[in-house]
Amino acid sequence: MKIKVKNIFTKSEMAKFNNDDNKFHILFDVSTDFEYQEQQKIYNSEISMRIIFLNQQPEKNKDNNLFNYDDVFLDCEFSGYFDVICENDDTKIDIDKIMRTNCCAMLYPFIRERIARITQESLYKKPYYLESINFISVYNDWIKRMQG
Repeated sequence: MKIKVKNIFTKSEMAKFNNDDNKFHILFDVSTDFEYQEQQKIYNSEISMRIIFLNQQPEKNKDNNLFNYDDVFLDCEFSGYFDVICENDDTKIDIDKIMRTNCCAMLYPFIRERIARITQESLYKKPYYLESINFISVYNDWIKRMQG
């Protein structure tokens, strides 16, 4: 199996820096989509990562929303397009796992750099660096939550 990066870009960005104490909470969401091209044995894949910085701890409100949009001060969504190329007998690969681990790990450095730049150019005047993520551990935790 080979993974080819086709394109990585920022889908949306919203920033309103009104958080004076530099304390915030981060929500992280990943969505995936793919299409298998049987003749070429290629998965055309898209990953979207959304990162939301909140002024306070998220909790569900009366409308069952996880947070109040007034508490959001940075909301960015990034997309990456990848070709996952199957070789030999790779046709039985777990494409969702590959996208949520390997492809996310390839996209994440671009996200970290963009978040650092946005925060440095903001009222904070210093970059905020997202921590490194072990996407395999995150994926395994996500599978456990999905299984109940």
